[in-house]
Order: sequence, then structure tokens, then C-alpha cells
Amino acid sequence: MKITRLEIIKVPPSWVWLRIHTDTEHFGLGEPFLEGHPDTVIAEVKRLEPLLIGKDPTQVEKLWKEMYESGMGYLGGPIKLSAISGIDMALTLAARVAAMISADILVLLSDIDGLYTADPRRDPNASFIPEVTEITPEIEAMAGEAPPGDSRGGMVTKLAAAKVCLANGCRMVITDGKQAHPLKRLQDGAKATWFLPSATPKTARKRWIAGALSPTGAVVLDEGAVRALGAGKSLLPAGIVSIEGDFQRGDAVIVKAADGRELGRGLVAYSAADAKRIISYKTSEIESLLGYRGRDEMIHRDDMVLD
Repeated sequence: MKITRLEIIKVPPSWVWLRIHTDTEHFGLGEPFLEGHPDTVIAEVKRLEPLLIGKDPTQVEKLWKEMYESGMGYLGGPIKLSAISGIDMALTLAARVAAMISADILVLLSDIDGLYTADPRRDPNASFIPEVTEITPEIEAMAGEAPPGDSRGGMVTKLAAAKVCLANGCRMVITDGKQAHPLKRLQDGAKATWFLPSATPKTARKRWIAGALSPTGAVVLDEGAVRALGAGKSLLPAGIVSIEGDFQRGDAVIVKAADGRELGRGLVAYSAADAKRIISYKTSEIESLLGYRGRDEMIHRDDMVLD
């Protein structure tokens, strides 16, 4: 087996997925990196790609390990190289998208009606698990491996998706998708395993904004805007007196009072360059100032966490 191409996929806000194409199949390497590191990893992989073409895929695993050991901040340790089907990739991305859009539920339609203590196709004594609130080592041990020749994604990948959903306040369910009208049957109480988080998507999102993102700049508010935020309002351009740093739309920024007090953090709706052009102006003037109509809020209250 020889490498033919490397495909690098950057998944916001801070993940890098490396897909390795070979002359027989493809492999996936991926896990979160610390904030700010993905671009470094991507640049290094692109630099080394010409040296890896035609080589054994295990050399990429060695590269990943060397990146971790060199201090690039890989979370969870060196990753193992493993074959991944298109369905496995779809499950992983589905969970990431569900988390990113604060979805309430991710539904996985499978060839099995839920999670069992063992594979019921191999073990007639396997017990059904109707509800899971945490992905523990014991739960992970129940996944086993997909039957030989099964290309639909194994329970291991489904549990990985569930872990992402639970961490982001999103419920997930695994149920049988072979029969007609699976969603209607699920609504009517069909057999399924539900993965139930302790937090809501909104709560998990707020926690992510507050603790998992590194701010790339700041917005400084006038007294009126400070009072508005205290009353639960969104932050409008009119209430901002200055912009600090160089950030892009969707980046995390610090929300500050004019006296320097840090009020909280939020995800900004405009880049620093555009923000500087519209601060202190009314929302009705945004289109004429920028040449396009963006959001009314600089930071929506759902995208903000106050101290």
C-alpha cells in the first residue's frame, strides 16, 4: 500500500482532519488541536507531502507522533492510524456539525436498533442499553468491532459521535433505519438507544465560548452598552467605542468596559477591519458603510458569556 495523496480538511473552530489516499483505500487521522495550532499543522503537512507520496501510510502516523512530541499541543496524545470508511467520516462530521449549530438531536439510522453490551449478531446473550448519559470505558468496551465486510460504520465510530454530542449538549439516538418511516417509528417509541447530555446545547455552547476559545482581540464598550448587556441585550455597533486586535468574523473576542474591566467573551459577527468602520453607528447604517447588509448585532447575546 502506497500513499497517492494527502487531503487536509480544516473543521472550525480548531480541528484538523488529515485524509490519506492510497492506491487501495484511504485512512483518516484526526482529533482536536489546541487553539491556534491547526494552521501550523497544515503548513507542516503540506511541506512534507512531496516526501510522503509513494511511501507507506505508517510514515504519516510517525509524522503525527513527531508533531505531538515536538509540543504542538495535540490533545489526547499521538493518534493511531486506522482505516476509516466513508460512513465513518460522515458520522464524525455529522456530530461536529450538530455541535456547531447547537442542534437538539442527532439521529443515526443504522442496521442495528441501538447499543448492546455486546454485538447481538454474535452474542445471543447481549443486553440492550436503552439510555446512556456518559461515554465511560465500560460503554466503549461494548462497541467491539464492525462485522467483516460491513462498510456502514461500526459502533466504535457511533460512540465517538455520541461523545462529541454529549460534550456539546446535543442528544443523540441510534435506531434501526432499515424499515420504512424510521423517524415516524422513533417518534412512536421504536426501540432505540438515547444518549442524553447533562447540559443543553445553549449551555454547552456558552461553556465552550467561555473556556475553550482563545480570544484574538477585544471590543471596548460605552456605559450605555454595558448597561444593555446587564439587561440581557445583544451588543450593537453603536455601543462600541474602540476595537483591539486583528480578528475575523466568528472569532472569540473579549468584551471590555471603557475602564478596562473584562465583562465577558463572545463570538464577533464582523472582522476587525469591518468592525472599525461601523462602531458608534446605528444598525440601519451598516449597509451603506460596508456595502453589504450583515448582522444587526456585533455580538448576539446567544454568542456571548458575561462574567
